[in-house]
Amino acid sequence: AKMALIWAKMSTGLPIEVFSSQEGSDFTSYCKLGINLQKNKPDVIEHEKQPRRLNDDGSPWHGAELRVTIEGDFTMYKSKIGKYLQQMAVITPYA
Repeated sequence: AKMALIWAKMSTGLPIEVFSSQEGSDFTSYCKLGINLQKNKPDVIEHEKQPRRLNDDGSPWHGAELRVTIEGDFTMYKSKIGKYLQQMAVITPYA
């Protein structure tokens, strides 16, 4: 996720959004994060508790969701992105 945040910052300047909720929790945590590239530290732009999100079937949602906006030339980097995703699948098979 850190590399996605850096790429987003460098290509668009937009922050990353993180939603997280533990099973049995009655709220969803929301963070909007930037990154200080010079110090390599996160900038917390917004952090709040939101009402518990629900799945399409109405059951309580739990897990983590990251939203990131990036910009780039997909045709040029397609093979590198595919290789990166394969490597991530090997080291984080549960994701």
